[in-house]
Amino acid sequence: MNVAIINTLAKTGSTGKIAYAFQQYLKSLGHNAYVFYGRPDEQVTAAEKDIIRIGNNFEWKTHAFLSRITGMQGIYSHAASMKMLKTFDELEIQAVCMFNLHGYYLNFPMLFEYLGKKKLPCEYVMLDEYPFLGKCAYSFDCDKFITECKNCQHLEDYPKSLWIDNSTKMFCIKREAYKLAPQCTFVGTAYTVERAKRSAITKNCKFGIADEAIDLKNVYYPRDTSRLRKELKISARKKVVVTVTPYPNERKGGKYFLEAAKRLESNEEIVFVHVGFEANVSECPSNYIPIRYVKNQNLLAEYYSLGDLFVHTSIAETIPAAILEALACGTPIMGFNSSGIPYSADAEHGVFVEPRNVDKMVEIIEQVPQKDEDRIQSCRKYAESRYNSLDYGRKLLDFLK
Repeated sequence: MNVAIINTLAKTGSTGKIAYAFQQYLKSLGHNAYVFYGRPDEQVTAAEKDIIRIGNNFEWKTHAFLSRITGMQGIYSHAASMKMLKTFDELEIQAVCMFNLHGYYLNFPMLFEYLGKKKLPCEYVMLDEYPFLGKCAYSFDCDKFITECKNCQHLEDYPKSLWIDNSTKMFCIKREAYKLAPQCTFVGTAYTVERAKRSAITKNCKFGIADEAIDLKNVYYPRDTSRLRKELKISARKKVVVTVTPYPNERKGGKYFLEAAKRLESNEEIVFVHVGFEANVSECPSNYIPIRYVKNQNLLAEYYSLGDLFVHTSIAETIPAAILEALACGTPIMGFNSSGIPYSADAEHGVFVEPRNVDKMVEIIEQVPQKDEDRIQSCRKYAESRYNSLDYGRKLLDFLK
């Protein structure tokens, strides 16, 4: 079977890794799988002929500019989208798997019209809430999507609109576009599907449930952290609390991790390690080790393994890849009790607190012991039971069939 996979990125970021892993899974079964992506991805090489860029930087930036000016997303990039659909014909594509269609690179009404006319088996994997909201990628505490998005309170959030609120118009465009391809299955976690079924955009669509997955075999597994401890000058007796999140970033909530560290600065038994810290280090207390964005996934796995507790501070997610990766590396997690985050771990391996409640974060951080081998293996086995990429690939392929 010839399968097209569409996503914002081809190999990097949480969604790019998912798209690439699904391509590799399909190829391992003998299928011809092609990843079509929209934004620059430095990990893609010229030798990878089955990974194809949609448009170019000029078209991508033009789409982003127009979206911010008009408040309309995903309706530009006509030429790039037409070229992609022509390539579909040339490759004799027989099925299409769509991940993130936002990101200023694709005209999604053109895509759904094509899928409907060709009657191609297809699935839209909901890695966030964008498929069933008018404008936003996450609804936060807004429930207008149940009837109709309007008077949007989150124009400043991604995808950003500078002045104009066209959330109602986008709401209607999505609803009508999906009607063009009624064979499409909308796939997501139990949380995401539950939300999508409530939206007036997607409530009459077909749904499938599948937890997201990560590479448990080659990348995310418990690592020896003696080298990293030595490099960071962390003694064996100290408890390590880790986060992997971009800072500054309002939705990702790294400021709450930083605040917790400041409140525990006098506790000499605890060290905070923040991967993804891109701000001025003068903000950091003495117990805080800021690390810039880490591209190397094996090194990232070492940071996950280093923690006695992994803290995820995002305010809104479906199931965060960082939590899955931390569990796979043998580290228990703490996150906020909001959106799909509590669905990511059970009570034995994760604890979830009220969003933005730094007092409770501090209390739990102080109580959590250093992890032992039993704790590491328990977290690892839990990740294996839920987030195996082979199981995820099988489910996505079944929905396509």
